Amino acid sequence: MSRITLRKIKLAFVKATISTLGLSGIIALILGSTSCFIGLSGTATIKLGELLSPHRLTLKTLMFYGGAGVGSGMFLIGFGAALAQTMGERLVVEELTNYDIVVLSKPAKPAACSGCKNYHGHSYNGVPFVCGIHPYGCELEKCPDWEKE
Repeated sequence: MSRITLRKIKLAFVKATISTLGLSGIIALILGSTSCFIGLSGTATIKLGELLSPHRLTLKTLMFYGGAGVGSGMFLIGFGAALAQTMGERLVVEELTNYDIVVLSKPAKPAACSGCKNYHGHSYNGVPFVCGIHPYGCELEKCPDWEKE
């Protein structure tokens, strides 16, 4: 083996070792921190339990009323959401019926639009819509935007 190949192998080994050690260090740090946190939390819980032991009845009462409050809140949120959805749908339907677009019969096709692929030619609420380029029709005798169908 040449010196360059051996050097590359050593360099790859060193990089792999550094990566492995770094990853192991991170894992050890996470596990150590978690263990420390659990130990402190357990100790604090035991001390808090000793302090609050005489107030056990009060704590149970608080849990009962708190649970009832949470249940009531969840019910009211669900009821409000259902009501909003139902009323919202009704209001939308009412609004849409006020603004129905009525497509009437096609108005007469202007001569400049005859055979043009851009011609639309419908009326909406009594207003003719000739095409997207010239909504009210081309005012010229021959349309500059005319395209064969």
